[in-house]
Amino acid sequence: MSTSTEDKPAAQNDDVPPSVPQTNGEASSEAMTMPSPAKARYDWYQTETDVVIAIMVKNASPDDVKIDFTETTVSATIKLPSGSDYSLELDLAHSVNLSRCYYKVLRAKIEVKMRKAEGLQWKALEAAEDKTDPNVKNFQPEPQRDHFFLSTQRENCYSLLI
Repeated sequence: MSTSTEDKPAAQNDDVPPSVPQTNGEASSEAMTMPSPAKARYDWYQTETDVVIAIMVKNASPDDVKIDFTETTVSATIKLPSGSDYSLELDLAHSVNLSRCYYKVLRAKIEVKMRKAEGLQWKALEAAEDKTDPNVKNFQPEPQRDHFFLSTQRENCYSLLI
């Protein structure tokens, strides 16, 4: 039996995966450049009953959009027309009603609509941004009642609440 070695190019390194370009010991800026993550802008607004997130992605295919909801999170994964993936993970500041959450893929954006579990005015979309105590409820103050002042003497003033 003869021993033989496999024929490999001299510059090939077994420790480097084949997808990484090989160099002859010289640093190459092309080999070191990592692709940047896909970016898309999003915005949000609210009504008395709903929270709406608009993800600004043009010409997305409905088949390339996956959005998942829980009561306090929303997760979106979108394959962009450029071929790269965009991911958005949000921890919501308040709870939403899962049965009333949906999204629409439009030509210029993806609109995510979630029904608020409670009719609270959200200070922020994400929990980390909202510094309010979750146990504190917003309230509407009662309208001011008129006060009439009756006095029998100048020094004494009495208040009568009507």
